[in-house]
Amino acid sequence: AVSASAAVSPTTDENPPLQILVLHSYHAGMAWTDSIMQGMFETFRSSGMKVHLHVEYLDTKRNPDPAYLEQFDTLLQRKLEALSFDLILVSDNDALNLALRHRADTFAGIPIVFCGINNFEPSMLGGQRKIAGIVERPGYRETLEMALRLHPGTREVVVVGRTDTLSERLISASISVAARDIEADVRFVFWNDLPIETLQHQLAGLADGQLVLLGTTIRNQAGRVFTYVESCQLIREACPVPLYGSWDFFLGHGIVGGLLANGASQGQLAAALAVRILRGEDPDIIPVDRKCANVPMFDYRELRRFGISESVLPEGSVVINRPSLFYPVHKRDFWIVVGLLISLLVSTLWLLLSNFRRKKAESALRESEERLRLALDGSRDGMWDWNAVTGNNLVDERWCSMLGYTKQEIVEDFDQWQSLVHPEDLPDIIDAQRECMDGKKSHFVGEFRMRTKAGDWKWILGRGAVVERDGTGKPLRLAGTHKDISQQKATEQALKNAFDEAEAARDKINAILRSIADALIVTDNQGRIILMNQTAERLFNTRFETIAGKYVQLLEDSAVFYSRFSAILAGEDDSSAEDLELYHPELKEFRVFQVRLFIVHNQQGERVGVVAILQDVTRSREMDRMKSEFISTAAHELRTPLTVILGFAELMLLDRDFSEGQKQEFLQTIVQKAEGLSTLVTELLDLSRMESGGMIALNRVRCSIDDILLPVVDQYRKIYLGYSFETEMPQETVELVIDPGKIGQVLENLLSNAVKYSPGCGPVNLTVGLDTDVCRVTVTDRGIGMSPPQVEKIFDKFYRADFANTAIGGLGLGMAIVHNIIEAHGGAIWVESELGKGTSVTFTLPLAT
Repeated sequence: AVSASAAVSPTTDENPPLQILVLHSYHAGMAWTDSIMQGMFETFRSSGMKVHLHVEYLDTKRNPDPAYLEQFDTLLQRKLEALSFDLILVSDNDALNLALRHRADTFAGIPIVFCGINNFEPSMLGGQRKIAGIVERPGYRETLEMALRLHPGTREVVVVGRTDTLSERLISASISVAARDIEADVRFVFWNDLPIETLQHQLAGLADGQLVLLGTTIRNQAGRVFTYVESCQLIREACPVPLYGSWDFFLGHGIVGGLLANGASQGQLAAALAVRILRGEDPDIIPVDRKCANVPMFDYRELRRFGISESVLPEGSVVINRPSLFYPVHKRDFWIVVGLLISLLVSTLWLLLSNFRRKKAESALRESEERLRLALDGSRDGMWDWNAVTGNNLVDERWCSMLGYTKQEIVEDFDQWQSLVHPEDLPDIIDAQRECMDGKKSHFVGEFRMRTKAGDWKWILGRGAVVERDGTGKPLRLAGTHKDISQQKATEQALKNAFDEAEAARDKINAILRSIADALIVTDNQGRIILMNQTAERLFNTRFETIAGKYVQLLEDSAVFYSRFSAILAGEDDSSAEDLELYHPELKEFRVFQVRLFIVHNQQGERVGVVAILQDVTRSREMDRMKSEFISTAAHELRTPLTVILGFAELMLLDRDFSEGQKQEFLQTIVQKAEGLSTLVTELLDLSRMESGGMIALNRVRCSIDDILLPVVDQYRKIYLGYSFETEMPQETVELVIDPGKIGQVLENLLSNAVKYSPGCGPVNLTVGLDTDVCRVTVTDRGIGMSPPQVEKIFDKFYRADFANTAIGGLGLGMAIVHNIIEAHGGAIWVESELGKGTSVTFTLPLAT
């Protein structure tokens, strides 16, 4: 069980928050419970009340044992005995029952508000007062009737669920009642408490005329309870017929749809009742809310899958995952909107034309205003006056001192003024002045650089305007001001450089973090996600844009993952690693991840967040396991023949009266076991050479494939008399340049495996064929076969296929060495197999040229 607390709004010592205990029957990370919690949280936040939520999770969905709940009850009372609460919020039946058991002691006199209660009856409250709540009424009967209308040929409905907790039993009972109320001639079958392995096998056998209703979550044979989303996805993968449900968290994960209940609305309505009670309303006069707010909702992808038209859906149905269309609204409404937009466009153009005329009229007014402003600014900045007729450029004392000159040092002609301007900026200034003199503009503003007497450059803000015209309106004189903005430009440049450096550093850090091969998640101090790399997005099947700002618990409902994260957030600075098994949606299998959590501190040493790194160590753990098994197997394989050799050798040393036949038999056994040891040592030496990166040494000669294969087959015919060895060879002679001993070793290994894994003495076929430039050899048996995962690992070192009905010895090196030998010859090898039907191993070798 997990507890948490959170302040919904800021509080002060002068105005302490109201204390609210929230009891959830299930665990954090479960979609139903999280949506109820989110609904409560949002309602309290919008209410404006200052409240503090103390949250406890009973976790009965994953721990239905009554003994567990009894121990949790005792622990919770000890935990809460020093606390006092203004109100208690409970979700689902287990939490309500626990709260009612302690109305006489721990929770005496405290108002209770409940939600998510299945099969509610007033008798459940035992006559106790100060209790109000919201009844959960999933539309089981309505969903079933809806499904039967959409699939009129249905003869049987299979209900999948569990009955090992109170809530599951109530749900199963409700579905049973709904099934009895169905008037249609349909048979209902309940597959309760079956592990997913059994369910998937049975579901695969369903056919037309059958439907499936998913009631609750499911388990696997190991006892692990899957989440609602996982349960729905696993059922959907194996189910060839339509799947329906009664909760919205199933939608989008495999169900066609139904009249769906919503956890968020349960939490919102319950929190709204709590706000009314905290503001003084008597809970005894508030009736229990029995209204059904369920909505018919469907998944477009499942509708398409089973050929269901949207026209037959109930009125007001919500359909998700519908592809975007050219007309996302009704065609008539679309063209009405287009017509309105055209009208608005015409009106806008008319307004723009009017605005242009108004701005043109205002331009003359701004010209006179600019002259007045320049005159006022001139009292503070350097002032200049340029006569277009004479070419004189008059400046005042402020203008001269700004550049370090005296009034006597300035000649006041146009050429000298231009010589002081930076060559790169001069064209822009001349163009601006020319536009004013040509009548295109009445004023201008610009920034440029001017050289001081000391030889350095100052940034100048220049402003000018036409101040005199002739009788035709042609400009004759320009006047304006120059202001020293060097300090301002230096500050701006420093800020820009600092900003660019910060941006570059941030981009670099983000690029490094997002390119890390391991899954990486960064949260703030409250556990809200602020960064996630692409590996983590693929692992948790989400996008950072959609999960950013949400609590990290929403990613994974694992108790280990959540407890470690909660401990770090609570201040435990522990970066030790721990293995965690997670389902990988892309690989569609459970993988082992090593989880490391680190606290992030800023430069002041304050905690600012948590970094979680999840490294996929599945392969490493598998190799460790296989190597451990290899050491154990190798010790056994070495000890067995050595024991036999030593035993027979000691018998012969005792020099008892053994006959020559017995001695010959002893020596033959010793030689046979010694040859087995030699083969084992050879495999280990080949393995060592392969591990060091080298290839197996070959002694190639030109020879016929018949000369190598047929003697080996004859040898096996003599040894294994109960087996049938059949060969199919080409008519012509096939010559190869190969190492006969190594290829013989390959064939012996393949024939040995065919015999070992064919316990019924089935036939073994050896086929030799010719392709364009290679010779193809295939060994086929009708033995126990292998599964696809076993086929993928068949060439791995130390790997031995594990079967309950076999006891095959060996180190798991044979096929790895065979693979290396064939590759060393420039050939290829592959395996095709099916459980219960046998195995076929094929390898190719280049033809001699």
